[in-house]
Amino acid sequence: NEPYLTLEGERFPVTGGVQGADGPGNSFVVIPSLNAVVTGDIVFDHVYFGVPKDAARENWSKTIDQITALHPAIVVPGHQGPGATDDMSAIAFMKQYIADWDKNVSASHSAAEMKEKVLAQYPNLGMEFTLNDRIATYFPAAAKGN
Repeated sequence: NEPYLTLEGERFPVTGGVQGADGPGNSFVVIPSLNAVVTGDIVFDHVYFGVPKDAARENWSKTIDQITALHPAIVVPGHQGPGATDDMSAIAFMKQYIADWDKNVSASHSAAEMKEKVLAQYPNLGMEFTLNDRIATYFPAAAKGN
């Protein structure tokens, strides 16, 4: 018994609560007639976002895989900036960003260095404010003032 929204006679399946970038209470909505998915805080395109760790990251990846398996023609990210395309390239952008994030974590010795690397690699994206707290989870000494 799948939850859904109805608008003008069309049913829109809702999948949730699933893991997003900011926690497990996210949902995405499928619009079958448009072959579209509205993703909430699950998909980001051309904006900065913090990459979660451990189980949260694994569950978020599973949510992204669920969306990918639908083969949508239209993907509406929860947050997007200039250059966003509203299609599967948003997920390709995220996967590259996450791979680069991991390389930057490995190559950085501090939160400040990590942030500098991300900003240099992805200049002028929106939502820079999202970086500090998430980077601090990878470099906890910085969060303690050490």
